Amino acid sequence: MARTRDFLDDMADWYALPDSRTTTGPRALGLPPLSAAALGPERFRSAWRRAFATLLAWTERARQRRALLRMNDRMLHDIGVSRSAALAEAAKPFWRA
Repeated sequence: MARTRDFLDDMADWYALPDSRTTTGPRALGLPPLSAAALGPERFRSAWRRAFATLLAWTERARQRRALLRMNDRMLHDIGVSRSAALAEAAKPFWRA
């Protein structure tokens, strides 16, 4: 999870708008500095994190459903799932919980 957080921070920093203290920011254009709330980099960063978390959840859900299909009847009995319930779960699209 730490690698994911580092990646998301790097992506958010790369896409972030320039800071008012830099020579490329609003002051370089002769504009007054904007507040962090006006720029919204945290909102942008959290949107990327939510999108990435959703993709991870979808990938994991699809992997688990494929694993259900590979289980034999004894394995399904061990986890308390019937064959029909496993088939019904595996037939769902990855985006549906």
